[in-house]
Amino acid sequence: ADTLMSLQGGAESFRLTSENYAKAVAAAVRCWSGEAPSHEVQCFANLRELSAASVHFDGGDPSRELFTPKRFYGQSMATPSGLALPNLLAKTMVQLFVVPASTDVTQPFFVECFGKRIKVILPPGSQCGNNLQLIINDGVLSGSVS
Repeated sequence: ADTLMSLQGGAESFRLTSENYAKAVAAAVRCWSGEAPSHEVQCFANLRELSAASVHFDGGDPSRELFTPKRFYGQSMATPSGLALPNLLAKTMVQLFVVPASTDVTQPFFVECFGKRIKVILPPGSQCGNNLQLIINDGVLSGSVS
């Protein structure tokens, strides 16, 4: 999150972000070389604990774009091992739809987003061709029509 905010802040923010990454790489090198003080290194009993404590992200495709970390969009799912990954998905996700011309805007209809089938009831005055924006923020769904 800090990196995303810094990249939007211009050259000075980009410099600060670069310095933070350089510090992280230096800390990793100290750890791997055995020179890091023990209080700088957090150890985990197994991969499950490490994964649960990690902040998961997608850094983008380096062949086409600069490194831009962002949380995954998607749906929560049960894993066979019961492994929980609380930091895997973005807390806030946005989906934009255009209300199709064939839609009766006075009747509820369903859309598929955020890995769920959601029943939509449009407010009075909505029309076909309007933009419908659905937002899920930490499990709370909201929407707007424009």
